[in-house]
Amino acid sequence: MSEAAPPPDPEAAATGDASATAKDANATAQAAITTAQAADGTAMAADGTAMAADGTALVDEAIVEPSVLTLTMPLLVLAVGAAVMVLRLVPGPVATWLADYASFDNLPEATQLHVDDLLLVPIASVLVVFCRVSMGLRMLGPFRPILIALAFYQTGVLAGSVFMAAVLAVVTCLRPRLANGLLPYFGRLTVLLSCVVLIELMVLLLGHHLESEYILQASVFPIVVLCLSADGFARVLSSDGLGPAIWRGTTTVAIAATISTIGNIDEFADFLFEFPEFVLVEIALILFISTRMKWDLLARSQPDGSRSDDSKSDG
Repeated sequence: MSEAAPPPDPEAAATGDASATAKDANATAQAAITTAQAADGTAMAADGTAMAADGTALVDEAIVEPSVLTLTMPLLVLAVGAAVMVLRLVPGPVATWLADYASFDNLPEATQLHVDDLLLVPIASVLVVFCRVSMGLRMLGPFRPILIALAFYQTGVLAGSVFMAAVLAVVTCLRPRLANGLLPYFGRLTVLLSCVVLIELMVLLLGHHLESEYILQASVFPIVVLCLSADGFARVLSSDGLGPAIWRGTTTVAIAATISTIGNIDEFADFLFEFPEFVLVEIALILFISTRMKWDLLARSQPDGSRSDDSKSDG
Protein backbone atom coordinates (compact mmCIF):
# COMPACT_ATOMS: atom_id res chain seq x y z
CA MET A 1 0.00 0.00 0.00
CA SER A 2 1.23 3.50 -0.81
CA GLU A 3 2.05 5.81 2.00
CA ALA A 4 -0.13 8.87 2.60
CA ALA A 5 1.32 12.32 1.70
CA PRO A 6 2.68 14.23 4.63
CA PRO A 7 0.54 17.14 5.80
CA PRO A 8 1.71 20.64 4.71
CA ASP A 9 4.02 22.43 7.02
CA PRO A 10 2.27 25.51 8.44
CA GLU A 11 5.53 27.33 9.05
CA ALA A 12 6.71 26.86 5.43
CA ALA A 13 3.37 28.09 4.10
CA ALA A 14 3.58 31.15 6.31
CA THR A 15 7.13 31.81 5.16
CA GLY A 16 6.09 31.61 1.49
CA ASP A 17 3.20 33.96 2.04
CA ALA A 18 5.53 36.45 3.77
CA SER A 19 8.01 36.29 0.87
CA ALA A 20 5.28 36.87 -1.67
CA THR A 21 3.99 39.80 0.36
CA ALA A 22 7.49 41.31 0.58
CA LYS A 23 7.98 40.94 -3.19
CA ASP A 24 4.66 42.63 -3.81
CA ALA A 25 5.66 45.44 -1.47
CA ASN A 26 9.01 45.88 -3.23
CA ALA A 27 7.33 45.93 -6.61
CA THR A 28 4.89 48.53 -5.36
CA ALA A 29 7.73 50.65 -3.95
CA GLN A 30 9.66 50.41 -7.22
CA ALA A 31 6.57 51.42 -9.16
CA ALA A 32 6.13 54.39 -6.85
CA ILE A 33 9.79 55.38 -7.36
CA THR A 34 9.41 55.08 -11.13
CA THR A 35 6.28 57.22 -11.01
CA ALA A 36 8.07 59.84 -8.89
CA GLN A 37 11.03 59.89 -11.31
CA ALA A 38 8.67 60.30 -14.24
CA ALA A 39 6.98 63.17 -12.43
CA ASP A 40 10.39 64.78 -11.75
CA GLY A 41 11.31 64.38 -15.42
CA THR A 42 8.05 65.99 -16.45
CA ALA A 43 8.70 68.88 -14.05
CA MET A 44 12.24 69.30 -15.37
CA ALA A 45 10.96 69.29 -18.93
CA ALA A 46 8.41 71.92 -17.96
CA ASP A 47 11.16 74.01 -16.35
CA GLY A 48 13.29 73.62 -19.48
CA THR A 49 10.39 74.74 -21.64
CA ALA A 50 9.86 77.75 -19.40
CA MET A 51 13.56 78.61 -19.51
CA ALA A 52 13.55 78.29 -23.29
CA ALA A 53 10.53 80.57 -23.44
CA ASP A 54 12.31 83.08 -21.19
CA GLY A 55 15.41 82.87 -23.37
CA THR A 56 13.32 83.44 -26.49
CA ALA A 57 11.74 86.46 -24.83
CA LEU A 58 15.16 87.81 -23.90
CA VAL A 59 16.40 87.30 -27.46
CA ASP A 60 13.32 89.09 -28.76
CA GLU A 61 13.98 91.96 -26.36
CA ALA A 62 17.64 92.05 -27.41
CA ILE A 63 16.56 92.23 -31.03
CA VAL A 64 13.93 94.88 -30.52
CA GLU A 65 15.59 97.10 -27.95
CA PRO A 66 18.72 98.12 -29.93
CA SER A 67 16.67 99.09 -32.97
CA VAL A 68 14.61 101.40 -30.77
CA LEU A 69 17.67 102.84 -29.06
CA THR A 70 19.52 103.46 -32.31
CA LEU A 71 16.60 105.54 -33.49
CA THR A 72 15.61 107.40 -30.34
CA MET A 73 19.00 108.03 -28.73
CA PRO A 74 20.46 110.14 -31.59
CA LEU A 75 17.23 112.11 -31.79
CA LEU A 76 17.24 112.69 -28.04
CA VAL A 77 20.87 113.87 -27.96
CA LEU A 78 20.26 116.02 -31.04
CA ALA A 79 17.19 117.60 -29.41
CA VAL A 80 19.11 118.46 -26.24
CA GLY A 81 21.97 120.06 -28.16
CA ALA A 82 19.63 122.03 -30.43
CA ALA A 83 17.57 123.20 -27.45
CA VAL A 84 20.64 124.57 -25.66
CA MET A 85 21.72 126.38 -28.83
CA VAL A 86 18.28 127.97 -29.16
CA LEU A 87 18.27 128.99 -25.50
CA ARG A 88 21.65 130.63 -25.98
CA LEU A 89 20.31 132.68 -28.90
CA VAL A 90 17.01 133.79 -27.34
CA PRO A 91 17.49 136.79 -25.01
CA GLY A 92 16.53 136.04 -21.44
CA PRO A 93 17.83 134.82 -18.08
CA VAL A 94 18.85 131.43 -19.49
CA ALA A 95 20.91 133.03 -22.26
CA THR A 96 22.53 135.32 -19.69
CA TRP A 97 23.37 132.38 -17.43
CA LEU A 98 24.84 130.43 -20.37
CA ALA A 99 26.91 133.45 -21.40
CA ASP A 100 28.25 133.84 -17.86
CA TYR A 101 28.88 130.23 -16.88
CA ALA A 102 28.97 128.18 -20.11
CA SER A 103 31.17 130.34 -22.32
CA PHE A 104 34.91 130.29 -23.00
CA ASP A 105 35.23 133.95 -23.94
CA ASN A 106 36.79 134.96 -20.63
CA LEU A 107 39.45 132.26 -20.60
CA PRO A 108 43.13 133.13 -21.17
CA GLU A 109 44.22 133.12 -24.80
CA ALA A 110 46.43 130.05 -24.41
CA THR A 111 43.55 128.16 -22.86
CA GLN A 112 41.23 129.25 -25.66
CA LEU A 113 43.64 127.73 -28.18
CA HIS A 114 43.47 124.48 -26.26
CA VAL A 115 39.67 124.68 -26.30
CA ASP A 116 39.83 125.05 -30.10
CA ASP A 117 41.79 121.80 -30.29
CA LEU A 118 39.30 120.03 -28.04
CA LEU A 119 36.31 121.23 -30.05
CA LEU A 120 37.90 119.87 -33.21
CA VAL A 121 37.93 116.29 -31.90
CA PRO A 122 34.16 115.57 -32.08
CA ILE A 123 33.74 116.92 -35.61
CA ALA A 124 36.87 114.99 -36.61
CA SER A 125 35.28 111.88 -35.11
CA VAL A 126 32.19 112.42 -37.25
CA LEU A 127 34.34 112.50 -40.37
CA VAL A 128 36.35 109.44 -39.32
CA VAL A 129 33.21 107.40 -38.58
CA PHE A 130 31.63 108.45 -41.87
CA CYS A 131 34.74 107.49 -43.85
CA ARG A 132 35.08 104.14 -42.06
CA VAL A 133 31.46 103.04 -41.60
CA SER A 134 29.68 104.63 -44.56
CA MET A 135 32.47 104.75 -47.14
CA GLY A 136 34.29 101.63 -45.94
CA LEU A 137 37.75 103.24 -46.04
CA ARG A 138 40.37 101.40 -44.00
CA MET A 139 42.85 103.45 -42.00
CA LEU A 140 45.41 103.03 -39.22
CA GLY A 141 42.76 102.90 -36.52
CA PRO A 142 40.12 105.44 -35.45
CA PHE A 143 42.36 107.74 -33.36
CA ARG A 144 45.41 108.29 -35.53
CA PRO A 145 43.71 110.52 -38.15
CA ILE A 146 42.54 112.83 -35.36
CA LEU A 147 45.94 112.91 -33.65
CA ILE A 148 47.70 113.57 -36.95
CA ALA A 149 45.24 116.36 -37.75
CA LEU A 150 46.06 118.04 -34.44
CA ALA A 151 49.75 117.66 -35.25
CA PHE A 152 49.19 119.32 -38.63
CA TYR A 153 48.11 122.43 -36.73
CA GLN A 154 51.71 122.79 -35.58
CA THR A 155 53.57 121.66 -38.68
CA GLY A 156 51.28 122.44 -41.58
CA VAL A 157 49.79 119.75 -43.78
CA LEU A 158 52.52 119.60 -46.43
CA ALA A 159 55.55 119.80 -44.15
CA GLY A 160 54.00 117.43 -41.65
CA SER A 161 53.08 114.89 -44.34
CA VAL A 162 56.58 114.85 -45.83
CA PHE A 163 58.26 114.54 -42.43
CA MET A 164 55.83 111.84 -41.34
CA ALA A 165 56.46 109.82 -44.53
CA ALA A 166 60.21 109.96 -43.90
CA VAL A 167 59.83 108.83 -40.28
CA LEU A 168 57.45 106.03 -41.32
CA ALA A 169 60.06 104.75 -43.77
CA VAL A 170 62.84 104.76 -41.15
CA VAL A 171 60.78 103.21 -38.35
CA THR A 172 59.37 100.58 -40.70
CA CYS A 173 62.92 99.49 -41.46
CA LEU A 174 63.80 99.36 -37.76
CA ARG A 175 60.72 97.59 -36.44
CA PRO A 176 61.32 94.09 -37.94
CA ARG A 177 64.76 94.05 -36.31
CA LEU A 178 63.19 94.81 -32.95
CA ALA A 179 60.21 92.47 -33.33
CA ASN A 180 62.26 89.29 -33.20
CA GLY A 181 60.94 88.04 -29.89
CA LEU A 182 63.69 89.62 -27.81
CA LEU A 183 61.71 92.72 -26.86
CA PRO A 184 58.14 92.84 -25.53
CA TYR A 185 55.68 95.29 -27.02
CA PHE A 186 56.37 98.01 -24.45
CA GLY A 187 60.12 97.69 -24.91
CA ARG A 188 59.82 97.78 -28.70
CA LEU A 189 57.50 100.79 -28.66
CA THR A 190 59.72 102.80 -26.31
CA VAL A 191 62.80 102.04 -28.40
CA LEU A 192 60.93 103.29 -31.46
CA LEU A 193 59.89 106.38 -29.49
CA SER A 194 63.53 107.11 -28.67
CA CYS A 195 64.51 106.61 -32.32
CA VAL A 196 61.84 109.10 -33.36
CA VAL A 197 63.25 111.59 -30.83
CA LEU A 198 66.69 111.12 -32.36
CA ILE A 199 65.30 111.71 -35.87
CA GLU A 200 63.54 114.89 -34.76
CA LEU A 201 66.69 116.22 -33.12
CA MET A 202 68.68 115.57 -36.28
CA VAL A 203 66.07 117.29 -38.44
CA LEU A 204 65.94 120.21 -36.01
CA LEU A 205 69.70 120.69 -36.26
CA LEU A 206 69.54 120.35 -40.03
CA GLY A 207 66.86 123.02 -40.27
CA HIS A 208 68.85 125.33 -38.03
CA HIS A 209 72.06 125.00 -40.04
CA LEU A 210 70.21 125.40 -43.35
CA GLU A 211 68.15 128.25 -41.91
CA SER A 212 65.03 126.59 -43.28
CA GLU A 213 61.77 127.52 -41.58
CA TYR A 214 60.08 124.72 -43.54
CA ILE A 215 62.31 122.05 -41.97
CA LEU A 216 62.10 123.63 -38.52
CA GLN A 217 58.33 123.70 -38.76
CA ALA A 218 58.19 120.01 -39.69
CA SER A 219 60.48 119.01 -36.82
CA VAL A 220 57.95 120.00 -34.15
CA PHE A 221 55.69 117.08 -35.09
CA PRO A 222 54.56 115.41 -31.81
CA ILE A 223 56.77 112.38 -31.30
CA VAL A 224 54.09 110.21 -29.68
CA VAL A 225 51.83 110.63 -32.71
CA LEU A 226 54.72 109.82 -35.02
CA CYS A 227 55.67 106.72 -33.04
CA LEU A 228 52.12 105.37 -32.82
CA SER A 229 51.51 106.00 -36.52
CA ALA A 230 54.77 104.34 -37.50
CA ASP A 231 54.09 101.34 -35.29
CA GLY A 232 50.58 100.94 -36.74
CA PHE A 233 51.93 101.23 -40.29
CA ALA A 234 54.58 98.60 -39.58
CA ARG A 235 51.97 96.25 -38.10
CA VAL A 236 49.83 96.41 -41.23
CA LEU A 237 52.95 95.98 -43.37
CA SER A 238 53.90 92.86 -41.42
CA SER A 239 50.43 91.29 -41.45
CA ASP A 240 48.93 92.36 -44.80
CA GLY A 241 51.80 93.52 -47.01
CA LEU A 242 53.11 96.72 -48.55
CA GLY A 243 50.05 97.61 -50.66
CA PRO A 244 47.50 97.62 -47.81
CA ALA A 245 49.97 99.40 -45.52
CA ILE A 246 50.53 102.21 -48.04
CA TRP A 247 46.77 102.40 -48.69
CA ARG A 248 45.85 102.70 -45.02
CA GLY A 249 48.66 105.15 -44.31
CA THR A 250 47.70 107.34 -47.26
CA THR A 251 44.01 107.22 -46.31
CA THR A 252 44.84 108.12 -42.71
CA VAL A 253 46.94 111.13 -43.74
CA ALA A 254 44.31 112.26 -46.28
CA ILE A 255 41.55 112.17 -43.66
CA ALA A 256 43.80 113.98 -41.20
CA ALA A 257 44.52 116.66 -43.80
CA THR A 258 40.79 117.07 -44.40
CA ILE A 259 40.15 117.44 -40.67
CA SER A 260 42.93 120.00 -40.36
CA THR A 261 41.55 121.97 -43.32
CA ILE A 262 38.08 122.04 -41.76
CA GLY A 263 39.54 123.18 -38.45
CA ASN A 264 41.39 126.02 -40.16
CA ILE A 265 38.13 127.55 -41.43
CA ASP A 266 37.83 130.53 -39.11
CA GLU A 267 34.05 130.86 -39.36
CA PHE A 268 33.52 127.24 -38.46
CA ALA A 269 36.02 127.38 -35.60
CA ASP A 270 34.30 130.51 -34.25
CA PHE A 271 30.93 128.75 -34.46
CA LEU A 272 32.21 125.78 -32.45
CA PHE A 273 33.74 128.12 -29.89
CA GLU A 274 30.53 130.11 -29.51
CA PHE A 275 28.27 127.07 -29.34
CA PRO A 276 30.16 124.33 -27.47
CA GLU A 277 26.89 122.43 -27.03
CA PHE A 278 27.19 121.59 -30.73
CA VAL A 279 29.27 118.68 -29.44
CA LEU A 280 25.95 117.00 -28.58
CA VAL A 281 24.83 117.38 -32.19
CA GLU A 282 28.09 115.79 -33.32
CA ILE A 283 27.57 112.89 -30.90
CA ALA A 284 24.09 112.40 -32.36
CA LEU A 285 25.59 112.32 -35.85
CA ILE A 286 28.14 109.70 -34.79
CA LEU A 287 25.38 107.54 -33.31
CA PHE A 288 23.24 107.89 -36.42
CA ILE A 289 26.07 107.13 -38.84
CA SER A 290 27.26 104.16 -36.78
CA THR A 291 23.83 102.55 -36.67
CA ARG A 292 21.94 103.73 -39.76
CA MET A 293 24.59 104.41 -42.40
CA LYS A 294 26.67 101.20 -42.42
CA TRP A 295 27.10 101.13 -46.19
CA ASP A 296 30.80 100.29 -46.82
CA LEU A 297 30.52 101.84 -50.27
CA LEU A 298 34.20 101.62 -51.18
CA ALA A 299 35.13 98.49 -49.21
CA ARG A 300 35.54 96.30 -52.30
CA SER A 301 37.70 98.79 -54.18
CA GLN A 302 40.57 98.64 -51.67
CA PRO A 303 43.55 96.24 -51.61
CA ASP A 304 42.59 92.81 -50.29
CA GLY A 305 44.68 93.11 -47.15
CA SER A 306 42.97 96.39 -46.31
CA ARG A 307 39.67 94.58 -45.88
CA SER A 308 40.88 92.89 -42.72
CA ASP A 309 39.90 94.25 -39.35
CA ASP A 310 41.59 97.59 -38.63
CA SER A 311 40.15 98.05 -35.13
CA LYS A 312 43.33 96.57 -33.62
CA SER A 313 45.64 99.03 -35.30
CA ASP A 314 45.43 101.32 -32.32
CA GLY A 315 46.37 98.53 -30.01
